[in-house]
Amino acid sequence: MAHRVYLGIDLGAESGRVIAGLWNGKSLRLEELHRFPNGPVPLAGTLRWDVLRLLAEIQNGLALAGKKYGRNIVSVGADTWGVDFALLSKNGELLGQPYHYRDARTNGMMEKAFKKVPRSEIFAQTGLQFMQLNTLYQLLALKEAHPDVLEAADCLLMMSDFVHWALCGSRAVEFTIGSTSQCLNPVTRNWASGLLKKFGLPARIFLFLFSYDLNSTQERKNPRAAIAAFRKAFPLGGPFGLVVKTHNPDRNSSAFAELKAELEGLPNTFLICETLSRTAVYELEQACDCFVSLHRAEGFGLAVAEAMFLGKPVIATDWSGTAEFVNVTNGCPVSYRLLTLDRNYGPYARGQTWADPDIDQAAHWMRSLADDSSFRESLGRRAAADIRRNFAPKTIGRRYQRRLESFSLW
Repeated sequence: MAHRVYLGIDLGAESGRVIAGLWNGKSLRLEELHRFPNGPVPLAGTLRWDVLRLLAEIQNGLALAGKKYGRNIVSVGADTWGVDFALLSKNGELLGQPYHYRDARTNGMMEKAFKKVPRSEIFAQTGLQFMQLNTLYQLLALKEAHPDVLEAADCLLMMSDFVHWALCGSRAVEFTIGSTSQCLNPVTRNWASGLLKKFGLPARIFLFLFSYDLNSTQERKNPRAAIAAFRKAFPLGGPFGLVVKTHNPDRNSSAFAELKAELEGLPNTFLICETLSRTAVYELEQACDCFVSLHRAEGFGLAVAEAMFLGKPVIATDWSGTAEFVNVTNGCPVSYRLLTLDRNYGPYARGQTWADPDIDQAAHWMRSLADDSSFRESLGRRAAADIRRNFAPKTIGRRYQRRLESFSLW
């Protein structure tokens, strides 16, 4: 059989290389394709990564691999040492040359950190050995010397993840390299946001919200589609989360068990199953960045409208009640195919028609909203304006009035 070729980019302390792993189904053979020097570059009294030259060398190695192995290449992955990182702006601009871990700016930074947060608490949150080169202390040094740079940053990528971003646009931190930062909680498998907040460091995660009542028939509300779309949109993980809010699990134990099984093993997912006050529901909708409703059928779609009212972009099946107020100018409607029920689902009888939303399109909308802040902000502004105008009490009151007046014409 032909070899399947897996390309590895290895950036070491003194050199980098592009390697091909050739797998014939029984054994793996490694072949070095391109080697190039690596090391810190002095710049204005600091030590930095020479990232632009390294990316050029990586591209040279990949070009050699493409010529030699062509379509047999299956994947490309990068590996570097931990702790160092690159910062990107909202527009995807690299904010300066990334610092090298040997730079002296972190000297004494651990001691300053311990004055704000006890050493024991940092360890309890991160479980990592203490070294002044850890990402946490690099960030604190940056905050102290150049807070404007940190404020301009929209995304932090570890250096291997930065290479992935440069090659394919993926803005995600892989878990194991993230664990070298002393900014990650290995128990929750998420950023140690509470710790970062105490240091005044940003800890952003883009949250999608899917909300429904288990009494409303799980097959109709279709959380499985939202979970599948999230999984497809962010296969590499990263600073993206899915919040699933439901209630009445005691009355729907089988459906609730199915929901938990769908979420099991999926990073950055949060299940809320208790009944919340109306105020708490609004606060939850406000705390999230995007509302998702990949329903198969819907009445009005109150939660969708509430999220739009709050200026949140929404992703919704372009079918049933929400199709009356979600469109491409104020949201992300998802196309569908119609299906006929082959059995009864609660009050929904066999033979009725539902919509089956397009998972790929929903995943595309998720990725687009997470990656493009100007896009999601413009949708949110238009969504809020449309809902506040078209569904204001006076507007709805006039509709009722016209309807009631029409009866007198009969």
